[in-house]
Amino acid sequence: MRILNVSRFLPLTVLFSLVSCFNPVLDGKTESVQAGNDGKTVAVKIDFASAETSGRSIRPVMLAKDISSVEVKLTVALNTMESYTRYGTPLSEFVFDEIAPDIAYIISVTCMDYEGRQHGPYAVTLDLTTGVNTVPVTVTPTRTVGGTGSFEIAAYNLPFDPSLTEWSITLTSIDTGTAVEIPTPSAMTDPSGNPYVSLYNTSLASGDYRLEARYLDSVSGSYRPFIPDTIVKIYDDRITKGLFGLAGGSGTAVYMPNETATSIGGKRLFVKVLSRDSYLAWQSGQSGPDIASLVPDAVGVATLDAMGAGSVSLIVPGTGAPYATQKNTPYFVAALIDKDDSLSSIVDVSSVSDYSVIKASYGDYSFESAYMFGYMRLVSSNDTGVLNLSDEYLAPNLTVYYYVGAAAKGDGSGSDIANLCTLDSALASAALSTETSGMVMIYLTESVTTSASYALSANATILSMLTNYAEDSRAVITYTGTTSPFLTVAQDPVTYNYPSLMMTNVILDGAGLSRTASLVSVSSGASFGLLSDSLIRNSTNTSGNGGAVYLSGGNMTVNGGSITGCTAANGGAVYAASGANLYLQMNPGDAISGNTATGEGGGVYLAAGSSLYGYSASLPYFASNTAATAGTENFALYGSWISSYEAYVASTRIGDGSSEDYPCSLEDALNAVNVYTIYLVEDIPVSSPLTVARTVSINSLNPLTPRTIYPNGTLTGSLITVSGNGYLNLSDVFIGSAVQTSSAYPLVSVMFNGTVSLNTGAFVRNNSNTAGNGGGLLVKGGTAMLSGGGIKGCSAPNGNGGAVYLEYDSASFSSSTLNLLSGNIGSSTTGDDNSALNGGGVYVTAQNSMSISGAASIAGNTVSAYGGGVFVETGGTLSVLTSDSYSITENTAGLEGGGAYFEDAGSLTDSYGSFNASCTGNTAEGQFPNIWMPN
Repeated sequence: MRILNVSRFLPLTVLFSLVSCFNPVLDGKTESVQAGNDGKTVAVKIDFASAETSGRSIRPVMLAKDISSVEVKLTVALNTMESYTRYGTPLSEFVFDEIAPDIAYIISVTCMDYEGRQHGPYAVTLDLTTGVNTVPVTVTPTRTVGGTGSFEIAAYNLPFDPSLTEWSITLTSIDTGTAVEIPTPSAMTDPSGNPYVSLYNTSLASGDYRLEARYLDSVSGSYRPFIPDTIVKIYDDRITKGLFGLAGGSGTAVYMPNETATSIGGKRLFVKVLSRDSYLAWQSGQSGPDIASLVPDAVGVATLDAMGAGSVSLIVPGTGAPYATQKNTPYFVAALIDKDDSLSSIVDVSSVSDYSVIKASYGDYSFESAYMFGYMRLVSSNDTGVLNLSDEYLAPNLTVYYYVGAAAKGDGSGSDIANLCTLDSALASAALSTETSGMVMIYLTESVTTSASYALSANATILSMLTNYAEDSRAVITYTGTTSPFLTVAQDPVTYNYPSLMMTNVILDGAGLSRTASLVSVSSGASFGLLSDSLIRNSTNTSGNGGAVYLSGGNMTVNGGSITGCTAANGGAVYAASGANLYLQMNPGDAISGNTATGEGGGVYLAAGSSLYGYSASLPYFASNTAATAGTENFALYGSWISSYEAYVASTRIGDGSSEDYPCSLEDALNAVNVYTIYLVEDIPVSSPLTVARTVSINSLNPLTPRTIYPNGTLTGSLITVSGNGYLNLSDVFIGSAVQTSSAYPLVSVMFNGTVSLNTGAFVRNNSNTAGNGGGLLVKGGTAMLSGGGIKGCSAPNGNGGAVYLEYDSASFSSSTLNLLSGNIGSSTTGDDNSALNGGGVYVTAQNSMSISGAASIAGNTVSAYGGGVFVETGGTLSVLTSDSYSITENTAGLEGGGAYFEDAGSLTDSYGSFNASCTGNTAEGQFPNIWMPN
């Protein structure tokens, strides 16, 4: 059986879901780091810093417990083409046993929170040593000018009558000092009879606020705090929710959803609690029952109110006596919101005989997949003993497993015959509306037959798990329905989730029947994968297109799969309508063969507006297909196509980019989401600005003959803009014309979250930005790196930063960074110098930073005023992180600081004390030819 590399085609959210399925974490740790590579194993541990104002604060996200999955990518700093990627959870140790220790790596960390939001990538450059390396990462939501959010705060267990109405409440903007009016607190009672007070504001400008909330003590006549002085952090389009349990409260667990969750209103919240001592005793024994089966120290259940909030009174199992939690003490807690009412039979939670029955079904809310892998979450009680579950965030259960047999024996929770469920019941679960995109894993223990059809709104994977190990180990699903597709993969109309269906080592058999539909239908935005020895066969669509699969705007990947014996009007095997994407990554043994079209496309029909990836490489796997229209036996191609993973590019499209003999256009290659490496066959003129919003490398086919990407005429923007998590690696290629040209823009713009790396042989050159700052690079909220490349012949005659201009992005509150690992900014060679009013080489504005960490050179640059080589504004920083032979030399300033000009003495961090010796041989008309810095 083939091993499938799912990372080639799965969306990041789905890939993270798979990682959480197959890389379980116990007690917050992965398997211990084992010595490999001669004892030189390198591991990375992410330290999620909160970056909070000192004192108590509340916010919507941003600690390790808020992050569900993590991607860590290591790139060798001196060779950015060499990289390694691992996936895990916030508590994982990411082991890289194939890399060399004690050299610098660019560490890129990308996170997903429980709501499917991506954060990052966040990049830092560090020398990694043998063993576990701790990498600090600060994750922050978005704030923009004009952005607004809201907050809701509840205070439980108050030491006064909740009907009181005399309050002193202030909410003050820390940025402006302006007081913000909030409504009078509402005194409320949850379904368990516990009183609480609620404060809220539905629209606040993004920023930090100080909240002071007090009540009038009728005995003393003075105001006393009922919420401690607290910083409320507001972010764009987010609800910041806080919950406080004050006097009393021992033995109470309180839950308030992080977002409004009316779908869980009225549902029951189950809580199981283990003391730290009980948990550690179980962990050290490892021979007792699974943790989910342990009799907990405390349990509780309560019905949530209409907004999904509630309070649980904890009791001792067996006796029903109140359980007293200790203040400021950690507990291991498993919590579950029974969204599908599968635990409705439990009336008295204190007398349950087997606590393993309290487990999450698909779509239920729980701590990650706590009941799937048998670990619990550590929850610290507050200063009165209240367990605040809201801080931990109960997320919809992301993964559920079903073990399927021909006849129903149980609920599908185990592979033994007594637990098997039917395929129909498993697919019915996958068809349910859910709060978030998750995964249903369906294991077939034997072949099954069904006539029912299903519309999937959840991510699902169907796999074979035959126990007889026959020669053909694939389970067969025989579909006998004739009026509808067996499976329709479509966006959920309620949650707007775009699901993904994958079939692995499974046969879907149409039983040789004629039907009025395809076997599988994939709607816009949804995905279908035919993977690892899977096969679709024997179906005739008598009333439409696509005998096996119909893509009405969705995505399909064939990687290790085959289709045979299917018939339709057009597209005997697959029909791809406008907007659809078909990815062919076929291997020896795969085949799309023996299919028939009564019109066109016996194998595949690609309609106008659709896209095919991997056309040339897949042709050998198409055979014996037939079509009424000659020449379309295998393919009817009316859409666009391009090869997978790498593309060969010329100035004019000749083919699909699969080889230098069949090159595609540069625009084709950049628009193909699965092309990661681009080889330039010849020089490329560009008539319209290019945008890079993903990771891609551009190289010349022959490094000894570097090719050029240059503007063809006047462009209405930068030649290349990198943004939106784009990462552009350039090697052995010139960006810009061979002679000096003028424009109204920087040659390359690196915007929010974008990164550009100029590696060996890559040069940005010969652009004069007559309208603003940055002749070569403008970096605004992104990152630029030089690792063997350079910038030359660029200017900003009416602005600053001839080669590079670093600008703070106020819209995203993001700083810009320039890392010089090696390479050149300018040179003493005539025509290679960069020039501007100030900062001929680099201009660093406030809140941005530049670092030198290798043998880089800034030379031959000129300015009419200050900072021939480098100009650093107040609030900007230049950090020297090396003692290597870097140099800032032969630069010229019309006034002061031929080498470097610093507005603020604190702007330079010289870790090795090498800066004065390396910044020499510059000239200026004033008294400071090399370095100007205020006293």
